Amino acid sequence: MSNKWGSLQVLAEDEIPKVVEYLKSDPTVWNLGVLLILQTGLRVGELSALKREDWHGDILKVRRHEVRMKNADGKNIVCVRELAKTEAGVRDIVLSDGGKETLSRLVNRNPNGTYLFENSSGKRIRGNTFNKRLDTVLKKLNMHHRSIHKLRKTYCTMLIDAGCEDAVIMNQMGHASIETSRKYYYFCNRTKQHQAEQIRKAIMI
Repeated sequence: MSNKWGSLQVLAEDEIPKVVEYLKSDPTVWNLGVLLILQTGLRVGELSALKREDWHGDILKVRRHEVRMKNADGKNIVCVRELAKTEAGVRDIVLSDGGKETLSRLVNRNPNGTYLFENSSGKRIRGNTFNKRLDTVLKKLNMHHRSIHKLRKTYCTMLIDAGCEDAVIMNQMGHASIETSRKYYYFCNRTKQHQAEQIRKAIMI
C-alpha cells in the first residue's frame, strides 16, 4: 500500500495532538464524542448508545449499539439494540486518564440523561452526527477528510505502536482475532523524520 493511501486511514502522529487540542478547547457534546472515540477505539454505534451506568471508574462497559432497521411499517428507523455488534464486541474497555476526564465532562453536562450523548432537548444523538462533526473539525484544521471509523483505526495503531499485548489490543478493540487488528486496523502514522530516526537506530551497518 502507498504511504499516501495509508495516511488517509489514520491520523498522523503530528495531527493527533492538534485534533485533541481543538476538541478539548471547544468541549461541545459532539466534540467530546469524537474525542472519546480517539481515546477508547469505540465504534460510533457503540458511542451513541452509551449510558451513565456503563462507566465504572477505570472501565467502560460496552453492551449495546445503534442499529438501522425497518419497523413494522417497513420504514427505516435508527434505534439502540441491547446487544453488542459482535460477540467479541461485549467488552470492558480499560480507560486512559484522558478517557476518564472526557467521561467526567460528559456526565457533568448531562447528569440525569438516559444516554451520555443527548442534545439540549434530551434526544439521543445519533452516530452519524459524530461523523459530520469530525469532518467539520478536520476542515477547520486544514486536514484531509477521514471518517469517524478512521479514529478507531488510529486508536488501534497507537496501541500497537505502544507495544500493548495482543490480548489487550483485542479486548480494547472488540476483535475476536489479533489478525483483524493488525491487518485491517494498523497503519504507519509516523512522520518521515520519526521513520528515518527509527531506521538509523535499527540499521548500524
